[in-house]
Amino acid sequence: RFKKMSRSPLVRKPSSSSHSLSQKDNHRRDQKNQNKIDDEIAEKLKQEKRKAYEKEMEGAVLVAKDQGLLPIPVEKARVILRIYTHQQSVFRSHSFLVGNEQGGISEKLGGIPIIRNKTTLDELRQLIETTVDNNMIRRNPLYQEFLAIVFSLPNPYGYSDKELRHYRFAYFRSSEDKLPTMIPIEAEIELLASESVVNFLTDDLILVARSQLRPDFTLPNPEDHAIGR
Repeated sequence: RFKKMSRSPLVRKPSSSSHSLSQKDNHRRDQKNQNKIDDEIAEKLKQEKRKAYEKEMEGAVLVAKDQGLLPIPVEKARVILRIYTHQQSVFRSHSFLVGNEQGGISEKLGGIPIIRNKTTLDELRQLIETTVDNNMIRRNPLYQEFLAIVFSLPNPYGYSDKELRHYRFAYFRSSEDKLPTMIPIEAEIELLASESVVNFLTDDLILVARSQLRPDFTLPNPEDHAIGR
């Protein structure tokens, strides 16, 4: 008698050829991913080199312009001027009523042509005060109008006529400000006229007459100014 042997299920072993194909697929996938990483690194290095080159060239161009080797493009513009004066009650200036309270920001006094990327506030003063007519230096009509307004204002600090001809530049930081912000006199030599206001396209430059300032060149409020304090 023979015992019947039970048969175990056959387990197929992967063939060597399929195993080799799987390894090749993995290798191709890994190589593809590595190539992608290499390309990203190369592109990043390329961009960094381009930025460094552009920065270097920009510096070289600025140096060349400063040395006069390259011409600087001329950007012409106009500075619009207004005058600020403290509000004065008509009852303080006159013994009878002649109108409403005067003061604040004036209408546009006029415009001065400038070179936007070159004209400083110090140079703007010369353009405001003088003009060339038939090769002769004359007083600018705009400045004459300014002086006419200035000499009609109260002079609570008792400045001389010579002192009353002086003025300072100012601007408004926002539309909510009641008093303009004074520009330091020492900043006028280097500060461009086009950069002296918050927004050159919409804001006007303010002239503040000497009579509106204290002897220390600070700007008082209208109440203190009215009594010379």
